[in-house]
Amino acid sequence: MNKIIILVFIRLLSAEYFQIDSLIIGGIERKYYVSNPDDNNEPTPLIIHMHGLTGTPYGAKNGTKFDIWGVDYSQITMVYPEGMLNTNGQSSWNVGTYWDQNNYDDVGFISAMIDSISEDYNIDLDRVYACGFSNGGYMAYRLACELSDKIAAFGSVTGN
Repeated sequence: MNKIIILVFIRLLSAEYFQIDSLIIGGIERKYYVSNPDDNNEPTPLIIHMHGLTGTPYGAKNGTKFDIWGVDYSQITMVYPEGMLNTNGQSSWNVGTYWDQNNYDDVGFISAMIDSISEDYNIDLDRVYACGFSNGGYMAYRLACELSDKIAAFGSVTGN
């Protein structure tokens, strides 16, 4: 009996507590994972957090604990988009360099994702922020330059 209770508890700890959504960009399905405050009667800021090379949205969510501090305590909507496989079979972002080996339209994806999220959730479009780890940090830089009409500020962790 104790083993069953422990297994159920472990499963609850590892469950995905965010909404999985997707868009079709250039004929390709692109996924993103949204964590939204339960009681957001007021428009909330949106933080876009991008995983690093070979990472996943779930790993980014668990690695940062943004949901605890952002969603639960600060009433911020979090989104964790999913990168695409590059020519080496690694999940990555097209950051516009010769070495990323990714030709997907990630800027177009993030732009469309912001639009879609703002239709589905109560978002303050003047407070949309981009951040990321490593390759995701490089993508935050690119978004700050190419989506400056939608991104208010950005942060990069170990991305140059």
